[in-house]
Amino acid sequence: MRRRLSLCAAAVFGIASCSSDPAPFETAELDDEIDETLDAALADGEDFAEVECPIDDIAEVLDAVFGGVDSDLVDNALSGEPDQFASLGTDLDAGFIDCSVGAFDGNEFVGIYLLEAPSDVDAFLEEFATEDADVDIEVGEMLGGGQLRQACADFDGEDDDYCEVNWANDDVFIGAYVLGDGAIDIDPADFEDAFVAQLDVIIAQFT
Repeated sequence: MRRRLSLCAAAVFGIASCSSDPAPFETAELDDEIDETLDAALADGEDFAEVECPIDDIAEVLDAVFGGVDSDLVDNALSGEPDQFASLGTDLDAGFIDCSVGAFDGNEFVGIYLLEAPSDVDAFLEEFATEDADVDIEVGEMLGGGQLRQACADFDGEDDDYCEVNWANDDVFIGAYVLGDGAIDIDPADFEDAFVAQLDVIIAQFT
């Protein structure tokens, strides 16, 4: 894993200064919604189940996050079909909810996934990608009581790569990702600002 600190994140250590941080987001109710959805979907010991995405107007949210990215992969995904599920993933203790759209024939997807906040986000991102991937994590700004990160998982041709922007506080983790052949060439910075703009839209639905 390669891990870098942005200049703004480095301000925590007194070596840089950041732009003003808005008031902390209220995420307790979103945390409850995630917990209830996962408990109901995976109640019988299953590790995968289709669910209704808890985010209203998810297609509009995804278009707002990824619509400005200049990529055939993203264009194909946004014109694809919805894919919404709850899963324990691969060797994960905690489940997650995935709300995505994509082209199934080309395995090209963009999506947002939600889970209760991991105790160690960097360790979670490595575990989520599995040991087959080279994971590059960049720690970004503090925002609304949480931390932004960018992460890319490169499987070196063995599987489809993905890149994401995520935000986590003590309650929840929210990530926006692009997955598919060529995803590793998409800079998460290309959709970070749009993701940040939608964070408030997502969280406000649960306050």
